[in-house]
Amino acid sequence: MTEANKDDFRRTVAQIDGLVREANPLIQMMENSPIPGNAQDLGTINTLHREVRNMITEVKNNARQIQEFMSRMNLMGTGAAPGAPGTSPAAPQSSVGAQPWTNPQVTAAIDEYLRSNNLNQWGYPETPGVRQGVPPQAVGKNRYQFLWENPSVRAAAQKAMSGS
Repeated sequence: MTEANKDDFRRTVAQIDGLVREANPLIQMMENSPIPGNAQDLGTINTLHREVRNMITEVKNNARQIQEFMSRMNLMGTGAAPGAPGTSPAAPQSSVGAQPWTNPQVTAAIDEYLRSNNLNQWGYPETPGVRQGVPPQAVGKNRYQFLWENPSVRAAAQKAMSGS
């Protein structure tokens, strides 16, 4: 490679570099942002990072407390409001219980509903060639619990359970 070819190559690379930098403002922002120059600046960054981690922990704890409160108030599970008929501790429990999606008859009714409506295991339309992953709303839940929260699935399962 001659010196002229090397110069042409360098100019071309510089032009490409310039075009990339124009197209991606993040590169310019990173180049123009100050880099911590001393340990005190890094200490500030570490302090902020620690504060963010503490906030995340606090949010998780608050979410856990809210879920515990909701379960105590019976706002999850059966969906019945506190004090509604049949929610008294002395009242006889229904045959499906507080977590109906764990009842084998309910799960069988849900499976039958999915089959008869050509739905996949998560209640979405069966699409050839498409593999359905776990929906984001179902993370941390039993599959039947997620399906029970769908009003159509719940109504069909309840109808099947009542024998109608």
